[in-house]
Amino acid sequence: MMRRFLKPLFCASVLIVAAACASTPEENEGMTIYVDPETGQASVDEDASDDAKLLADLMGQAMRGELKPDLPDEEIWAFDAKGNATHLQSGMICPVQWGDMSRAGEVTVFKQTGMDVGCNYTNGAGAIFTMYAYRNGMSVTDELDTLMTDVVRARTPVHEESSMFTAPGNPSRGFSYIGDAITYSDVNSRSMKTGVFLMNADVWRFKLRVTYLNEEAGQKEAFAGMVMMGQFDRMTGFAAAQDAGKAAPSPIMPDASEIEA
Repeated sequence: MMRRFLKPLFCASVLIVAAACASTPEENEGMTIYVDPETGQASVDEDASDDAKLLADLMGQAMRGELKPDLPDEEIWAFDAKGNATHLQSGMICPVQWGDMSRAGEVTVFKQTGMDVGCNYTNGAGAIFTMYAYRNGMSVTDELDTLMTDVVRARTPVHEESSMFTAPGNPSRGFSYIGDAITYSDVNSRSMKTGVFLMNADVWRFKLRVTYLNEEAGQKEAFAGMVMMGQFDRMTGFAAAQDAGKAAPSPIMPDASEIEA
């Protein structure tokens, strides 16, 4: 029930760092790593060497507490008797059914450390929702801009700019999210809308990648708002339970009346 995208092993990363630190001053001359102490984001100049970029990435991961050992699958995803999945690091849920959307295929592990996972949903009528939980030191706004430029627009070069409906946030609870989208015509000449919603949930980043018929945008974006709110509640509640040393809540289905509201 799970797909894995293998990344370099933790022990290999440590060896790379050690090798870089052992380099002579001449080899590192002119290399500057810029670190944001608040976000843990580390970067180098665009013309820096691949080794410098790798070292900066590893430093950023270390500052954000992401350099962790690989975990077996059963320590990343837990499944209840009905197949509903909970990500054991972030608390993100991937139920078998969410509204009119059914989970498609297997839940996915992008990083075997458990720090980057996802799951896909479809309604069989053109709508596709993909959820991700991961760590990212970029601001939500900067990441959204990057995703829209490098992924969404790049994959669909012939498009029209659009926007997303986003539900009002709740500052007292720390809940807010942003989104952006484009429209395009698919191979069947249907008007489609595709884009991204992003938010922070405790120390985690939650991303919802969406595609659906443009004529259904209002309903699907309202539903996306419920997904964002539901995942925020689950992930922040999961973090609070962990901090308190309590058992995390089990996977639950969203209330149908909330989805239709």
